[in-house]
Amino acid sequence: MQQTRTIIRTLADLDAFVEKIVENGKRFSYDVETDSLDWRTCKVTCRQLAYQDKLGIYHGCMIPHGFQYIKEVLFRLVPKGEEPLTEVREPVSGQIPFIDALQRIKVLLEDKQADCSGSNLKYDFLVSLQCDPTIVFQCKV
Repeated sequence: MQQTRTIIRTLADLDAFVEKIVENGKRFSYDVETDSLDWRTCKVTCRQLAYQDKLGIYHGCMIPHGFQYIKEVLFRLVPKGEEPLTEVREPVSGQIPFIDALQRIKVLLEDKQADCSGSNLKYDFLVSLQCDPTIVFQCKV
């Protein structure tokens, strides 16, 4: 099977990807990656969308939101029971804020004619609702 994979770094590129999903029948997969299993307190690191076009080619994209890199690691001598390691983290550049991306994807999630698939949609929807409680998920799952 032919496929393409893209990292989306701008809202214009995300708009174009969402438009391709609409043009190809509004059938798509949706996935949210987080740093925790608790949907109430997790931080979103990225979101993924995918669709299959009319020629059968699979197109996937990743939208980074909260990736960080470790800038510095500090080790120190500490009393027993304290953490000797401190990490200094900074965000990776070229990421779209979660809420901005969600506003663009919301048109698919709220569309009654759209077909959405995913492996953990209940969790993904709950995480999305934490960020924007106005979403009304109406897509078919």
